[in-house]
Amino acid sequence: MTELQIKPSSNIIKAEYDTEHKVLAITFKNDVIYDYFGVHQEVIDELLKAESTGKFFHTNIKNNYECKARR
Repeated sequence: MTELQIKPSSNIIKAEYDTEHKVLAITFKNDVIYDYFGVHQEVIDELLKAESTGKFFHTNIKNNYECKARR
């Protein structure tokens, strides 16, 4: 996984992406990590350009991809 350089967020502390498996890992402030499956590079590119990491996540990723908590 490669750590992504996201803009600061009130709820998200880290984002990592596995390009081979298209898995986006989001670490939240409560230290729970969620893996989102099938996230294409284009979505990652838009996340990195987004004015608000949290808004982009809630609009374009949350509830749009299968996910699983690691914890």
